[in-house]
Amino acid sequence: AAADRSGALTPAQIERAVRDVSERDSLDFSDAHGRAQRRVMEVLGTSGRLAVATGVAGSGKTALLKPLIAAWTAPTERQGEERTVYGTALATRQAIQLADAGIDPRNTMPIAGLLARAGRGDLVLNERSVIVVDELGQVGTTQALALLRLRAEHGFSIVAIGDDRQGQSIDAGNSIALLREALGAGAVPELEGSVRQARQRDRDTSAMFRAGDAAGGIGRLREDGATVLVQGGHRRAVEAVADLWEARHAANAGRAGYTLTASAPTNQDARLIGAAIRERRRATGAVGPDQVTVQASDQNGQNYVLPLAVGDRVRLFATTRTTASPRGRIIGNNGSVAEVERIEAGGVMLRNASGKGGFVGWDALRDPASGRVRLTYGDVLTIDAIQGATSTEHINALPGGSQAVTGFKAYVAQSRAREATWLVVADGMERSEI
Repeated sequence: AAADRSGALTPAQIERAVRDVSERDSLDFSDAHGRAQRRVMEVLGTSGRLAVATGVAGSGKTALLKPLIAAWTAPTERQGEERTVYGTALATRQAIQLADAGIDPRNTMPIAGLLARAGRGDLVLNERSVIVVDELGQVGTTQALALLRLRAEHGFSIVAIGDDRQGQSIDAGNSIALLREALGAGAVPELEGSVRQARQRDRDTSAMFRAGDAAGGIGRLREDGATVLVQGGHRRAVEAVADLWEARHAANAGRAGYTLTASAPTNQDARLIGAAIRERRRATGAVGPDQVTVQASDQNGQNYVLPLAVGDRVRLFATTRTTASPRGRIIGNNGSVAEVERIEAGGVMLRNASGKGGFVGWDALRDPASGRVRLTYGDVLTIDAIQGATSTEHINALPGGSQAVTGFKAYVAQSRAREATWLVVADGMERSEI
């Protein structure tokens, strides 16, 4: 695939697209980081039918992809030569973010869905098709092999970007390492600089976690006053995270564009912290009294009861449609967070982050196997689910200690924020584990 250069862009096509996108979106590829993006862009665009690149967290992969997608989809002189670009990733939430790079939202889907639709013949794939894979490090070797076999059958191009030092695939094997070995290390460029974090010191600190130097990274965070070592166990740490969440919102009250995200290692950790944050929000009047308690579960089948009220922010675990039309409109996907606006006997009125609202019946939220409602509180996500997100500040919560966190996950959690990341650890849990 990599040797087949029949689908490669020309340097002139890339140059024209860079100029047009820079003017349209006010992007600058002239500084040192921009020139590094250009180098990666040119390798991906002028390579064969399989091109792979890696980039650290916050390196600006969306900006890098925009000119390439613009060049692939530019009008051609001869009808029938237009290219169709599809965007995919392990999770739906990550795949739909590729629309920000210029891919038609209707052509973004999780990789499992793409493989299934292609297998049924629902996707038109040929030599004029390009599939962009994001977060390649989370794609297992089984799915990577299936995509490559599909490419061999239909002749389309694959352009994949990821980082094998962030969240790892739950399946066996490291796809990036294998592709790097197959193509040659020199054929897989790496974008090393980050543009997400404003301070160089913060970029250097997160890079320590990426390199496996947890001691150095934690030491830097302690020097900066960005660590909270909670005396006590899990419950005390959960409350401490909620207190910090409340304090950071109070300190930035009225600040335009301020966002605060939080992550935890497990769904249970995220739900318990979310419940504690919920009570702080209720004290301010943002959450009303409980109106219903549902029998709920997460995507792993863990069961729990979930009280719900108007004002709650809830995390979805599957593609969710409203009842507005026969098939319904998608209001969110796995990992999406929506706010509860009304609760009725038949379901809930939700509004998503983009402002779109709709009524969702309880049956649309139920797990077909167990009949339980697949919802949880949405103010805290797991580290796996938060990968790809950007916020002003972030809380990396480890209420059960660090035993559930690898260096890869620590790097993801420590590189979400533009300004500050807070590390909260339960001292009692950590000492017990030691």
